[in-house]
Amino acid sequence: MNLLLLVAVIITLMNVRIDYAGAYRDHMSHRRTTCVNGIFVMLVLLSHLSMYYTEGPWDGVYYQLNAWHLQLIVAPFFFYSGFGIMYSLDHKEDYIRSFPKRILRVLLSLDVSVLIYLAVRILRGKTFPVSQVLLALIGYKAVGNSNWYMFAILSMYLITFLSMLIFRKHSLLVAGSVFLLTLCYTFFMIRSGNSSVFYDTIFCYPMGMLYALTPMGRAGEGEMKNAGTSEDAGSAGAAGEGGREKLPAGAGRIALRTLQTGLPVLLLLAIRFVRHHPVHWLLAKEVTAVLFVAALVTLTTFIRIDNKVLFWLGRHVFEIYIMQRLPMGLLKPIMKVSRPLYLFLCVASVIAIAAVYQRFLKRLSVRLRLTGFIS
Repeated sequence: MNLLLLVAVIITLMNVRIDYAGAYRDHMSHRRTTCVNGIFVMLVLLSHLSMYYTEGPWDGVYYQLNAWHLQLIVAPFFFYSGFGIMYSLDHKEDYIRSFPKRILRVLLSLDVSVLIYLAVRILRGKTFPVSQVLLALIGYKAVGNSNWYMFAILSMYLITFLSMLIFRKHSLLVAGSVFLLTLCYTFFMIRSGNSSVFYDTIFCYPMGMLYALTPMGRAGEGEMKNAGTSEDAGSAGAAGEGGREKLPAGAGRIALRTLQTGLPVLLLLAIRFVRHHPVHWLLAKEVTAVLFVAALVTLTTFIRIDNKVLFWLGRHVFEIYIMQRLPMGLLKPIMKVSRPLYLFLCVASVIAIAAVYQRFLKRLSVRLRLTGFIS
C-alpha cells in the first residue's frame, strides 16, 4: 500500500507549480477542479483496496494516513459538485428544465452497476431479498457494490432540483433552501439508523453552492468554456470571464501571499483542535470536512495541479467509485499467491473497467434519449 501511495504522490506532483500570480484566477475552473478530484479518487481507490488487502510490515505510512483522513477524501467531491451546479444555475438559461437529465444519468450509472454486481453475486451462489435489491437501485442498500456516496449525491440533486423549482433563478435562496433541506436529510438518516458515512461530510455540498456566490468563488471560475458535465463527477463546471483582476502590488501582494500560504496551515490546525475538543461528534465531523475543503481550496489558489493523468481520473470518479469493488472481490484469491500482484491487478482492472463502463454508459444514454426515456 505504501508503494501505491508513493505512485499517487508522484502522479499528483507531475506538472505541479507554484503560481501566486495567476492560479487563483481559475482555481474553480472545470479543468483545475477535475484534476483535484483525480487526486482524491486515487485515495478513495486505495481506501477501498485496503479493506480487502492484508496489511504488511511495510504499509504503516499508508494506514496512518488512512486513519487520519477517514471520510475527508470525499468532501471535495461534494463541494465541487455544489459549486458547479450553482455556477450552471447562474449561467445556463435552460438549466432547471434540463436538470432531471442529470439525475437520470447518475441513476442509470448506478442501476447498471447494481445489475452487474447482482449477476456476479448470484453466479457465486449469493442471494438477496427483493427489498434490498430495490433499495440498492437508489444507493440506499448495497449488493456488494459501493453505495452510500451515490445515495447521498442523488439526494442532494433531488434537494437541489426541488429548491430550484421553488426559487427558480434566485441563487442565494436556492443555496439557503439546499442547506436547510440537507439538515433535514441528515436528521432523517440519523433517525433511520444509517451509518454516519451517509451524512458526515454532506454539508460540503451546500457550502460549495454558497462559495460559488462569493467574490472569491466568482473570481476563481476562470475562462474555460468547456464545462462538460462536471457537476456529475463532483467537479465544478466553470466557464465565463471571471478572475481578470490584477494582483495588488507591493505590501498588498506580500500580505495576500502570506494569507494564502498561512491560511491552509491554520485550517488544518483547526481540524486538529475540533477533533480533540468536539462539542458534538457529528458537528465535529461536519466542521472538520468544511475546514478541510477550505484548506484545499486555499491551496489551489496558489498551487496549480494539472496533468493528463489526474484529469482522466477526475473525469471517471463515478465509474471508479461504482465499479472498484468488483475486481477487488473477484481477485482476492490471488493475494494468497502474491500480494503485490493482487494490488497491481486490482488497480489495473479498476482503471480498465472504469474506461469501458463510461463508454458503455455514454452509448446507452444516447440510445435512451433516442427512445424517449431521457429526452
